Amino acid sequence: MISLRSLALVAVTSLALAACGRGSSTVALELTDAPVTLSAVEKIEISFGKVEVESGHSCGGGDKDGARAGRERGGEWTTVNENAGTFDLLSLRDGVTAPLGEVEVWGEVQAIRLQIDAAGTNQVIMKDGTVCALDTTGVTEASLRIAEGAEALSLERGGRTTIVVDFIAEESIEEVSACNFKLAPVLAIKSVTHADDDA
Repeated sequence: MISLRSLALVAVTSLALAACGRGSSTVALELTDAPVTLSAVEKIEISFGKVEVESGHSCGGGDKDGARAGRERGGEWTTVNENAGTFDLLSLRDGVTAPLGEVEVWGEVQAIRLQIDAAGTNQVIMKDGTVCALDTTGVTEASLRIAEGAEALSLERGGRTTIVVDFIAEESIEEVSACNFKLAPVLAIKSVTHADDDA
């Protein structure tokens, strides 16, 4: 599992994906959470703002150095969702996911960006009904990227690729003091699945 803790107002999930060619593909993003053992916590509510994907045609060739150079050239950011909304992470377990949106892209998808909405509902609700503050002011960019030299994840031209992002609540929430929690996102790619549009 690949994960990286974050530090200010935006949680960014960066995913290196390669798919050479000029056919378009649909990319669907979903959110889930790994099982947790926060026995006293009933809900962890986090608000997401804009969701974006970066796509382009930066194919760098067949070797690892070429592929890496292609990814580094970047591409164009496309908005998947202007305001993804508020989610209870603890309800997204045991195979349950929540859609973040989908968009059709051309070429390769190079990155995914999720913004934490600091002005939205960000809180922890205890099992006794107490509502506790969830501090998001220390959140900055966090990234998920396939390790250098790993096999690239290809998009199916003309098909649909679903990427499930795992927001690991148990590792992302720190109890600083009584009823005072701090957000430090730990993210992972749960799964990547491909399907033909005609299937």
